[in-house]
Amino acid sequence: MDKQTLLEKKENLIRHYRGMVVWACRVLEYKRRFDSTEDFGTDGLQDYMNILKDDSRRELKDIAVNVRLVRKQISDIDDELMNMIGEKNGR
Repeated sequence: MDKQTLLEKKENLIRHYRGMVVWACRVLEYKRRFDSTEDFGTDGLQDYMNILKDDSRRELKDIAVNVRLVRKQISDIDDELMNMIGEKNGR
């Protein structure tokens, strides 16, 4: 890949990374609200809220995995760009 393509790919990954961080913040806020609510009254509603709590935990785990993958991809692009610069300077 050429330098411009790598830079565009990195920019898109950074945008994606920022979106995941914003989404994680929202999930954490909802999780905080669910965790702070003691009793929901009916058993059905309590069960529903417990499902939402579990879903938010799973969602956060998924986000964490994706964040790590995107950070690795960004790091790989940075390494490739540095190699391109090194090859140019070595000529």
